[in-house]
Amino acid sequence: IPKFDGQYYRVEDGDRSLFLIPTAEVVLNGFHSQEI
Repeated sequence: IPKFDGQYYRVEDGDRSLFLIPTAEVVLNGFHSQEI
């Protein structure tokens, strides 16, 4: 994701790379909106 270099966090999970972006809280709230 070169366009956003320095604007995300990379997490290694075994053989996978996961990327956390600054706006992830919007997506997470959408996933769990019925639980709150």
